[in-house]
Amino acid sequence: MSETLLPMLDEEWKRPPAVPEEASLMTPLGLVEGEILTYLEEHGATTLGGLVRQLEWPAKMVMMAVGALVREGLARATQHELEILVEDARD
Repeated sequence: MSETLLPMLDEEWKRPPAVPEEASLMTPLGLVEGEILTYLEEHGATTLGGLVRQLEWPAKMVMMAVGALVREGLARATQHELEILVEDARD
């Protein structure tokens, strides 16, 4: 089976590729991670609920950022009674 290639229109090859309209979470997630690390440096260990109340980000973003920080080894999260205690793992 042979493949048929269509010629490009004039100057089409010079245009940048189309970028999907979907937004990426990478930049906002990184910002939340940075705010969490700064908060932990300034205030010490706190609960996940405390972080959600103190930071001006949606709760889901804060939870995703804490998970990312734990996976990266920058934070520790431990169950303390009914809450999750989040602390800086860099000390």
